[in-house]
Amino acid sequence: MMESKSQRVSDFELIRENVSEEIRKSRLLADDNVLVDVEGEEIILYGDVDSEEKKKMVNDMAIEVAGVLHITNNLKVINIHK
Repeated sequence: MMESKSQRVSDFELIRENVSEEIRKSRLLADDNVLVDVEGEEIILYGDVDSEEKKKMVNDMAIEVAGVLHITNNLKVINIHK
């Protein structure tokens, strides 16, 4: 049985929601602005974090979500402690 296009889109949307939920659950990211989008089979992370460690942490969290195959990490590291 072939999956319809609408089934695939809803699967990708569910993956996006699951990635977003994992990020929201992290207390370490409470002050950061991380957004998740999906384009085809690719998860795209964008927004701002305050360290390279957090940027990597978000990427690692996203890749652990079931169904995630590709990630583009467009997060920007900003120094809020100038």
